[in-house]
Amino acid sequence: MKIYLQVDDNDIIQDVRYEITGCAGAISAAMAVVDLIKGQDIDTALTINDGDVFKRLENIPEKKHHCIQLAVKTMHQGIFDYKTCKAAH
Repeated sequence: MKIYLQVDDNDIIQDVRYEITGCAGAISAAMAVVDLIKGQDIDTALTINDGDVFKRLENIPEKKHHCIQLAVKTMHQGIFDYKTCKAAH
């Protein structure tokens, strides 16, 4: 799973794209993360956790919780990478 963020000059997430090779649970979790963070500032996006995504998804089996964890972890890593790159410039 990879994430691509488009962030404006005010650190607002304008667009989000995931690249996923995985099951329907992973795709659903990534789509839910996109819905939750698009339009948010990056610091607010970093507060989103597994529980927030789980609440957004209806009827996802408990055994697919790892998909949610992966989507959230990928999103957090993408934001940390963005912040690191921005700080370096």
